Formats: sequence, C-alpha cells, structure tokens
Amino acid sequence: MREKYFRFMQGRYGIDALGRFLIYSVMIFSLLNLLFGSLILFTLDLAIWSYAFYRVFSKDIYKRSMENNRYLNFKACISGKIKRFFNRFQQGGNASGDGSDGCGQKFRSKCNSFSGKCYDDTYKVFKCPKCRQKLRVPRGKGKIMITCRRCQYEFIKRT
Repeated sequence: MREKYFRFMQGRYGIDALGRFLIYSVMIFSLLNLLFGSLILFTLDLAIWSYAFYRVFSKDIYKRSMENNRYLNFKACISGKIKRFFNRFQQGGNASGDGSDGCGQKFRSKCNSFSGKCYDDTYKVFKCPKCRQKLRVPRGKGKIMITCRRCQYEFIKRT
C-alpha cells in the first residue's frame, strides 16, 4: 500500500509551507462553520480545501514552488514588521529618535503582496542606460555618479 502511494505521488508536488497554511486555514474555517453555520464560510472552506488538494497533487512543480516562495517572502515580510513593532516596545524606542534601527539606518520596509517581495524604501533602483542592468543606490544623496557593475558605464542621476 505504501509503495502504491509513493508511486502515485512520484512527480507530484506534495505538501509545503503554503499547503500547511491552507490546511490549517481550512480547519479554522470548518470550526467557524460548525459554530455559525454560514453558507459563505462553507463555500470558502470548500474553495480553500480544493485549492490545497490541487496544489498537493499538481505535477507543475515549478509553479507550485514559485507560489510557495511568494508565500514565504510575504510571511517573512509580515513577521519582520511584527518583530520590529514589538521590539520598539521592548527597547523603549530608540535613543536617537530619528526612526532608525539603532545602527543609523532607517527601516522603512514595505511589503508587496502581489509579488511577495519586501523592499526597503532607503534605496532607489535605476537601470543602466547602456546594458539595462538594475542598480540600487541610496536615497537622499542628491546628484550622484553611478557606475554600472556590469559594463562600467557612468551616468549621473538624482536620488
């Protein structure tokens, strides 16, 4: 029996962090549905359950791993914000009072829920006019000379 299961699951994605989150949310919505008996909760429960099974038995491993990476990035971004929020209260705020993290750098990270990426507002991204390489430079430095790491092209931009 166990060998049949392993042969069936071979080449399929299986369970990951997003799958576990979906299954836990299905359990929570099922309990809420038992308490309140709502058609909306039942429909939401069924939709999440169907999506979780679809992900587990999917053979498109690349897409499922990309979904999982987006989920993990989003989760890390949110947990980082929560940790910084509670660290403010534990440390009693920072001594400098300028919104920095204690090392002199300002922490104004943002979460993009569509791509799952976190980015820091203290940098600005430019593209090299010659080779289109993305270059990250610090904000608030005025006009600066930027040198591309790939093609060594120099250009001036305002940050």
